[in-house]
Formats: sequence, structure tokens, C-alpha cells
Amino acid sequence: MNHIIVYFNVFHTESAQRLLFFKVPPENWALLKMFLVFLEKCPQMVRGVNGSTINIGDIEIEKDALEVARKELNG
Repeated sequence: MNHIIVYFNVFHTESAQRLLFFKVPPENWALLKMFLVFLEKCPQMVRGVNGSTINIGDIEIEKDALEVARKELNG
């Protein structure tokens, strides 16, 4: 999660979101979405990833991973 936070500290929010969805393989977008929701940085759409627009609402959150992350981060 620290790496994701660094993206947002270095780049503007929209640029960081675009870079993350560009670099992370589509099969891992559910985990990425989970972290972005947790950080309150999850957009509705990401434009310009390989010439297309990603509708974030179509990506299911990894609910099991979300519970584990909440437990770990909240002690």
C-alpha cells in the first residue's frame, strides 16, 4: 500500500490512477480497486489506459482481502 501512496504523493490524483491501472495487470484490478477504496482514491472511471476507458464499477472488490487489510491496518 505504501507504493500506491507514493504514486499519489508524486502525481496528480487522475494521473496516479491512470498509471496504476496501466501498470497493474487486469487480473489484479480487483485488488487495486480494494486498496484505492480503502485509501478513498477510487475513481468512477479511468480514461486513457491502452486507448480505452475503464469503468471501475464493473470491477468486483476482493472482499476477503478487504477484511484482511482492515484487520491488519486497524490492529
